Amino acid sequence: FCKAAQFLGITPFAPKEVGTIIGDMSLSLSLGGPKVQIGGAGWFASIGTRRERSAGRGGPSCGVGARMLKSLGFAGTLLARFNFVVASFEGAVAVEDGDATLSYGELDALADRLALRLSGAGVGPGQMVGMRADPSARSVAAMLAILKLGAAYVPLSPVDPAARFQAIAAACGMTHVVGPMPELARADLVEIDPADLAPGPVALDPVPTCGETAAYVMFTSGSTGTPKGVIVPHRAILRLVQAPDFMQLGPDERILMQSPMAFDASTLEIWGALLNGGTLVVPGADAATLRGLGRTLAERRITTLW
Repeated sequence: FCKAAQFLGITPFAPKEVGTIIGDMSLSLSLGGPKVQIGGAGWFASIGTRRERSAGRGGPSCGVGARMLKSLGFAGTLLARFNFVVASFEGAVAVEDGDATLSYGELDALADRLALRLSGAGVGPGQMVGMRADPSARSVAAMLAILKLGAAYVPLSPVDPAARFQAIAAACGMTHVVGPMPELARADLVEIDPADLAPGPVALDPVPTCGETAAYVMFTSGSTGTPKGVIVPHRAILRLVQAPDFMQLGPDERILMQSPMAFDASTLEIWGALLNGGTLVVPGADAATLRGLGRTLAERRITTLW
């Protein structure tokens, strides 16, 4: 991080200016305005002062909402908590993807429409549904749609080889995939186009789930053998992002969706934002470079970074 600071031409400042440091060491930086606290392996970045983070986020009501979210202590499912967030912050920005944004209400409605499309194609409770894991607002809606049907999502990185896709699909008994995945073209696999949706609001019957219900499946890299799938239940994600003691999450946070969706670190980024009323920011292609990342942090007013 010291080398990164020198490369970006950013200057250190006192860590106490941004509050409690997460982890056993940290580097605090200034990016020409927002103050940046960056954590290394096993901890996270919290960027910007509280005053800067609260600007334009709905004023005092955000603080009240954050306290409510923390006090409720959900022990159930992702959807129970997400529904509460939607009701509390319906007009707030949930996902920012380039110049486009989706409010919590809009994201929920889009996920409902996609869930109806998936249900009509045969997706139901207990299934493991593949999804093209491009970082985008539509991919986030796809995750929610799959969960709304009591199924588990299986993110598939578009940069992986076709053989890996085939192995994952076979291991999961996958019968449906969301998004164009020509590498998985099989006669017995149903591919659903997430853009092919019915217009207008839809009525979606809730599907009973619990904390032990599978939320997603991710596979190891396979560098030491056959890739192994890990099933993650709803309660595990809630434990990670619900009133954590290692970082600050809430309606004032703007979290960068920097990790690949098929990498487990994305769990904190995506659900840390969406289950706490924050904004998930999808980065542009230039964020893959160090200089581009620096510009993204400043221009997109990122407050939290893996």
